This record gives sequence, structure tokens and C-alpha cells, in this order.
Amino acid sequence: MPKFGLTLKPWDNWSNPKGVPDWWTAYNKVKPHRHSDFHQGNLQNALNAVAGLFVMVLHLYEEKAKPAELIPSPQFFLPTDDHFAGANILGYGFGFQYQL
Repeated sequence: MPKFGLTLKPWDNWSNPKGVPDWWTAYNKVKPHRHSDFHQGNLQNALNAVAGLFVMVLHLYEEKAKPAELIPSPQFFLPTDDHFAGANILGYGFGFQYQL
């Protein structure tokens, strides 16, 4: 999210010993224990959850993401240099090519 100076990596904790991202753990704690774990329902966890969904959508539609056919391009989540493969202007919009 370059507009706000944020770099989100929602799946970085996937390889930790627990095997789940922090935002997922927070989500599962807030559901049954709102009175004690309400503080874990914060903006950082919410943004990482949405970023995780965005990454999953890119992988689900990989055949459209690589040639920049996912239109419209995202406004908040932009790929970092290691996942940006260029841009493409099609007859119906502007799209990013993703290196997945």
C-alpha cells in the first residue's frame, strides 16, 4: 500500500512453527472471546487479511494475472518489484502483469 507507506506480507508467518499467519490466529481468538481478545481485531490484522485474500485471488486467476488481464487494477494493493512483471494497456483498461 504505497499510498500509505505500508508493505504488507500476509503470508510471511506461514512457515513459522505454528503454521498459521498472525492475522488468522487473531481472527480465531476474537470470534469466541470478544471480551478478552477484542484488541486483536485491529487495522493491521484486517489489512493483512484483505491482502492475503488479494494474493489468493491472484493465484486463483493466475492465467489472467500474468498477462495483465485482471481489470480494473487494484488501487490500494500494488505489487512489489519482485512481483511486478510490467503493465499492459488493453482496449478496456490498464492492468499489471504479476510475477507469481
